[in-house]
Amino acid sequence: MTNSPQPTARWRGWAAITPGRLSYGGQIGAASLHAHHAAQLLIGDRFLLRDADGTEHAMTAALIPANAPHAIVHGTADGLLALIDPAQAGPARTHPHPWSVAGWHIELDVPAGRDLPTLHALVDHLTGGTAGVRQKHTACRSDVPDKGLLSRIRHTAELPGSPE
Repeated sequence: MTNSPQPTARWRGWAAITPGRLSYGGQIGAASLHAHHAAQLLIGDRFLLRDADGTEHAMTAALIPANAPHAIVHGTADGLLALIDPAQAGPARTHPHPWSVAGWHIELDVPAGRDLPTLHALVDHLTGGTAGVRQKHTACRSDVPDKGLLSRIRHTAELPGSPE
């Protein structure tokens, strides 16, 4: 039996769900052209997005409107991503150029902290939400008391990598 190296994970990190949001932090990999019924905030050191017309744009922060076809050509090793209910998306709901990758770029400093509270604060800032009224979130955690539940949770999402 040979020890063949495992493919590098395209996505590896933590995830949390709150009312109207799905939050993710960690390694963000490539993804082919797709769309979400949610607005998407994407933050990282530098990543490359492509729109449905094939135009590519490198950036560190993007707010992609709901239903806008997009691809992640090159991800980031340590990023933040939030899928936001369109009803709560604020400026992403009325985006002037929803299908243009250049229009998704937003001016936002990439935070040093890549954790859930930081992501919640950024989403609240961009959407006009209030973190103080947020309900308790469900997250993948290692201190969940139900051992039966633990066996059904993948603490780290790993998808096979594709050659870049």
